[in-house]
Amino acid sequence: MNAAEEWEWRFVCFKSRREPNPVQEWFDGLPDEVQDEIRDLLQHLRVKINSKWQRPAFDPLVREGGIISELRPRQVPCEENGEVRTYTCRIYGFFGPKGHKHSYTFLHGNDKGNVRDDVDGKLTAKDRFGQIEREEATVQEFKEWPDS
Repeated sequence: MNAAEEWEWRFVCFKSRREPNPVQEWFDGLPDEVQDEIRDLLQHLRVKINSKWQRPAFDPLVREGGIISELRPRQVPCEENGEVRTYTCRIYGFFGPKGHKHSYTFLHGNDKGNVRDDVDGKLTAKDRFGQIEREEATVQEFKEWPDS
């Protein structure tokens, strides 16, 4: 095994005094089928060097100035109250923060995928990124499984 194969990405979440863990709370509230799709995507990306993270699952959001990027799990249809709802999730984040080697930080997650340009979600992510950069917020481990 070469050195590039010996590490895996760590996934961490934004955490502040005002917002203790908004991305984890969002994820935990999703239906099991949607959580499974996100877990599958993370498992796929976990062992790839970041230059291999590509569309459609990853978008570097170049138009956002390279500050944030986006993970895009596949759409998942779920039955809710006798109707089928299709979940299109977006998870905004960035590589880092400083001092966290091989980490990708989740800043904001939502399932408003029917919005063509999620301006509000990107603004929230950029605001949280700024809080981390100014050391007004930090990160904590993302828990993919309830018992992890």
